[in-house]
Amino acid sequence: MSDSLSSTSTSSSAAKRYQSLPLSRVKTIMRSSPDVSAISPQAIQLTAHSAKLLITLLLKTSYETKMKTKKSKNTVLRRELNYKDLATVVSHNRRLDFLKDIIPEKIKVKHLATKSTNKNVVNL
Repeated sequence: MSDSLSSTSTSSSAAKRYQSLPLSRVKTIMRSSPDVSAISPQAIQLTAHSAKLLITLLLKTSYETKMKTKKSKNTVLRRELNYKDLATVVSHNRRLDFLKDIIPEKIKVKHLATKSTNKNVVNL
């Protein structure tokens, strides 16, 4: 009985370890800003937790959106997310507008050429 309890607690602690971001990496990223002179340990933990929540929100929203579109198309469901899934969510969700420069939607060259041609016509 005690073996099962210890294995459960071990697996939960391992899960917690893999679910959090490395604080040293977060600290390094925070220190890379020229505006930062000193960083408290609480600020590092709060930033890491906030980043984890943001990543979780982005992934859950992307997965839910992918599932809705795939069910409507009656295609085979895949279990992984692609860049296109993330870019679609970022472009359609106002709460994630600040990520549009980081995760833009891919544009094919032929579409880009027609957009630039249309802009030139309008500017004339």
